[in-house]
Amino acid sequence: KSSCALSVNAVTGEFAYPAGCVLVFYNPRKNRQTHYYSSSNNKPLQCSTFSADGCFVAAGESGRQPSVHVWDTTSGTHLAEL
Repeated sequence: KSSCALSVNAVTGEFAYPAGCVLVFYNPRKNRQTHYYSSSNNKPLQCSTFSADGCFVAAGESGRQPSVHVWDTTSGTHLAEL
């Protein structure tokens, strides 16, 4: 098993972690969850990572024929499923 489920945005300090088919964002400064991104096909997410500039977040699915989803962190737009 991988230990990369929790990722940190180095720019904003927000955390992202998968919870089922949803990627949850948590802001430790506000002590609350701020928003959620969900996979389009409802497969469980296994891991996540932010881009170095904090503008993008990617999450990988688990299971049969998994995909990687990429979102724009500013707008929340789902950019790609690879």
